[in-house]
Amino acid sequence: MPGAPLPTSSTCGLIFADEVVDKQGVRICAPPGGDIAADCAPGDVSAFAFGVEPLVIRPSSFTDGATGASRTAMLSFTSSAPVDPATVSAIQISPAPPAPPAIGLLPQGITIAWTQPLAPLTEYTVTFPVAITDTYGQPLPQALSYRLATGN
Repeated sequence: MPGAPLPTSSTCGLIFADEVVDKQGVRICAPPGGDIAADCAPGDVSAFAFGVEPLVIRPSSFTDGATGASRTAMLSFTSSAPVDPATVSAIQISPAPPAPPAIGLLPQGITIAWTQPLAPLTEYTVTFPVAITDTYGQPLPQALSYRLATGN
């Protein structure tokens, strides 16, 4: 179990301590292609690797394209990894809300709280550009946009 979230969009591997051995006292190895009948050098696990999903941010308090949305309710988004606080200022909202919103961070999420009610019967788009990164500096692979339309 990793001690912290893994960097998104990365290829990772494992390293075992020299004390990790099988019942014959031989260090663990990873044979090429995972073929357990193939030979591998004790302690060599370089043939084992896995990919980590890219950074993704999704709405959690509304569905994309929602209509009749509250003009005052906070928007919540979940992220696949912690987001770098220095990058959330890149979030774009169109059309511009009546006043700048308060953007907050959760361990794996973002909140947008309106400091003034949004305009009635207006479609807003929240865009997370590729300038948004996780705490390891890995960016979104592409900009993500979500729409919602306010009610009266």
